[in-house]
Amino acid sequence: MLYPGCMVLTHFPEYELSARRVLRALGFEVGEPESFACCSSVFLPSVSDAWLNFAAYTLAQARGYEGIVTLCGTCTAMLRRGVMALRDEATRRRVNGVLSSAGLTYTSEPRVVHLLELLDERAEQLSEMVVRPRKVRVAVQNPCNLRIPGLTEMREDALTRVVTAAGAEVVEIEDECCGSALVLESQELAEAAGRRRLEQAEAAGAEGVVVACGNCAYLLERQLGGRVLFFSQLVAEALGLEVGAHA
Repeated sequence: MLYPGCMVLTHFPEYELSARRVLRALGFEVGEPESFACCSSVFLPSVSDAWLNFAAYTLAQARGYEGIVTLCGTCTAMLRRGVMALRDEATRRRVNGVLSSAGLTYTSEPRVVHLLELLDERAEQLSEMVVRPRKVRVAVQNPCNLRIPGLTEMREDALTRVVTAAGAEVVEIEDECCGSALVLESQELAEAAGRRRLEQAEAAGAEGVVVACGNCAYLLERQLGGRVLFFSQLVAEALGLEVGAHA
């Protein structure tokens, strides 16, 4: 089951489209939730215990699928937190009482995996499927929320491995947050951090920055005007897939 997340659904259809096409090229049958809801984000737990109800609503809809593929690091982290919390029988019983009003029941524990983690697992297969190597020099912006201790399955060099498998050359820059995590505290600080990332990429000779996160793309591209490409777009193009307006 593909779960794009709020940011991708509202701002980055090219990310979702390329993700779907890459998954299908790898042999996956792609489904989606019958009814979409926010993952609960990282902010809701700080103000309400209801966050788990949101996460469980999505997790329960994965019944019948091999797992949930996410496109957002925040969604990945929150859904994994939900899986861990629902291992407690009393908690699961309480949450199922809430889900019953929507005709849902959480009965099995799905694997939650970000698309980047999944493609990293299949980096060798991707390399063999490439028909049009993307000969570009790029910097990579690693997604912070896929590095939360206890919640991550991502290898440190996952994004570099996947981008390289698509035929691109990765230039080295500092491994830092893009700055989007600072937006709620200070737009000025967030933009300063984002500009630093773009300046580092340019100084290293990169033609653009490859991202695996809608928040990174929104700050670096939409707010600061940088050249940004989602890793799934790079892979889709390397596999010779069309990434037009329709899935």
